[in-house]
Amino acid sequence: MLDHLTKIDEEAAKALGEYAASCSVIITSETTGFEHGTGVAVRYRNSDYIVSAAHVLTEEPNNDKILIIGRPDSSMKEVEKGEIPGAFFGGTRGKINSSTGTHVSIIERLFRKELGDIAALKIENAEKVLPYTRFHDLDSQGATHLAIGTPVVIFGFPGEIALQVQHRVTGQRGVAAFPYCTWQTIVDLPDTLDHLDPDVDFVTDFTDNEKTCDPRGMSGGGAWTIPKIQDGKLWSPNQTRLLGIQSGFYRNRKLLRLVRLESVLSLLSGQ
Repeated sequence: MLDHLTKIDEEAAKALGEYAASCSVIITSETTGFEHGTGVAVRYRNSDYIVSAAHVLTEEPNNDKILIIGRPDSSMKEVEKGEIPGAFFGGTRGKINSSTGTHVSIIERLFRKELGDIAALKIENAEKVLPYTRFHDLDSQGATHLAIGTPVVIFGFPGEIALQVQHRVTGQRGVAAFPYCTWQTIVDLPDTLDHLDPDVDFVTDFTDNEKTCDPRGMSGGGAWTIPKIQDGKLWSPNQTRLLGIQSGFYRNRKLLRLVRLESVLSLLSGQ
């Protein structure tokens, strides 16, 4: 019986990771030297947005040069650090379906300094240019309750498991990144980090070692809830809620900094 429960937990974790992957994008640029970031595709009040950390989007002020890599027409495939060359060039993890960076029609950039390290791109024709990317519905989400000790799913595209590549025909440079999904826990804001605002920021634990990833490149990715199983109801990863957007990492303290969803909603609503 225990083996069956463990298997169910593993399948639920995989399904939740797949959902986070389907709502996540890589943000890169045609500009040489641009370090990629992560973004979350959301739908709010009948409009589509790519939400990310402000410091990711300010690296490329030219909308015409921004490239968005959406979800490919396949399931998520994770690899460990040492597996990258073999997985990418040697096929050790089977066929890897790719998704090409594409220009999106950016209507507007949204940023307000007082809301923290977040920004958003309001886009149109999302279904055409990002056909397999899911836009997470924020209309049903209100204020979040961030209790200390709550487990969350952290998702993004760390640079440590990415490759800078060049197209053999066109010479165009780009990034080939693999996803990284990890379960972490919300912890209390340290008193010594007085520049953090509890109305804007929250933190989770995050250990960077030989088996995990340096989160650089994951900035702009999401933190997601783990939906609870309710008696008599069907569990679905679609029930997850977006809690916040990754904005920084305190390496010495092993803490990941995130901007609360309330700031995201304020940004998108103009309030």
